[in-house]
Amino acid sequence: ETQSVQIAPGEFLACWTDGITEARGTTDQQFGRDRLISLAEHHVGAGPRAVADAVEREVREHAQDGPMADDCTFLAVRFP
Repeated sequence: ETQSVQIAPGEFLACWTDGITEARGTTDQQFGRDRLISLAEHHVGAGPRAVADAVEREVREHAQDGPMADDCTFLAVRFP
């Protein structure tokens, strides 16, 4: 599927693969889209690197540093 959007100066863009939202914890619960979006919104003021670092840290903690069942890719960009 292809989509086009216009991004204004100062706006933030986050993209991720389903491996992030489907990462499972010890109780077999997925990390989830809502949790990911909330986490990104919480850190967005600190910049894209802070968001990406927080996502990596939280997903690893959620999965208890176990092996991931899928690829986990997260991209964060703020447009100048």
